[in-house]
Amino acid sequence: MAESKGRYSKITVVLRRVQIAMLDRLAVSIRLRNGVAISRASIIEAFIEVSRARPDAVVAEMLQRRVPENKDRSGKPRRA
Repeated sequence: MAESKGRYSKITVVLRRVQIAMLDRLAVSIRLRNGVAISRASIIEAFIEVSRARPDAVVAEMLQRRVPENKDRSGKPRRA
């Protein structure tokens, strides 16, 4: 992935183990195919760049499907 000339900030992202495993499998696949190591952060950055190429409505719809309903563990709606 090309180096960005823009400013950046370090953040912490919490992922499930299965998501981390998916990133690692993808990184290994890229390394085996291209002989180049790629970091998890670079893969996440690439996903963000791909999402920027889609219309906002498409990205919003994809994210809406991923957002859990606003309910507590008992199934009752949470208060705002």
